[in-house]
Amino acid sequence: MITSFWFAIYALFFVFLSTNVIKARHKSKTAFGEGDSIILQQAIRAHANFTEYTPIFLIGIYICESRLPANLIILTLLAAMFLVGRLLHFYALTKHEIYENNILKNSIKPRVIAMGITFFCLISLSLIALFNVCSIIINY
Repeated sequence: MITSFWFAIYALFFVFLSTNVIKARHKSKTAFGEGDSIILQQAIRAHANFTEYTPIFLIGIYICESRLPANLIILTLLAAMFLVGRLLHFYALTKHEIYENNILKNSIKPRVIAMGITFFCLISLSLIALFNVCSIIINY
């Protein structure tokens, strides 16, 4: 049940990120690739980064939910934290970072925090899954 709920939330955010790329493409008049537009490049990377991390996170949530239904509160908190991390990453990449001539002109601290949240969530899910496997092996 948790996986279904978070899939729906993440899918809506994915559509938002996709439309953000489409708008940037339209604005920069770039039909294919990244072109010279920093805004388009940032939109593409925000979308791609979400696409790279979300499937493995959803798989992890599903595995942990199906094997450990007692940990639904922990899994819900991790899923919410993951979303916060992805939202912060989008904000940091598309709204906070300023480039001139492809050179970063300000701090990437919000992006680092966002990736830290993402990695924390993935590592936490991994540890929950490993603990579950170890407890099954020990009790076998």
